[in-house]
Amino acid sequence: MEKTQVNSQSVKSFMESNGYVQVVNHVRKNTNGYPFVTMINANNEAQNVYFTKAATEKSLVAPGDTVGKGFFADLVMYEVALNETGEMVWKIGGKGESQRVELSDLF
Repeated sequence: MEKTQVNSQSVKSFMESNGYVQVVNHVRKNTNGYPFVTMINANNEAQNVYFTKAATEKSLVAPGDTVGKGFFADLVMYEVALNETGEMVWKIGGKGESQRVELSDLF
């Protein structure tokens, strides 16, 4: 499935701006084998956020990986448009997938 990148931000910024306060402490996979993490807000409502295909292919993440301090250090949230539906979704991928560089990474 081809995707078009629209926006990116740090995982921390994404979680803060969307009210997520917790993450399940390991990477899981769905029935198709796609890895994801579950983010939970203050109302105990959960949202599964999937990793990009590139993050999986480059072995940046794998089902069973422990999510702890530093886990998201080299990962970024990408908002992408799914071509088949046009739906906007957020995925987690490696910093190198972006065509943009964060100011904090320049200096």
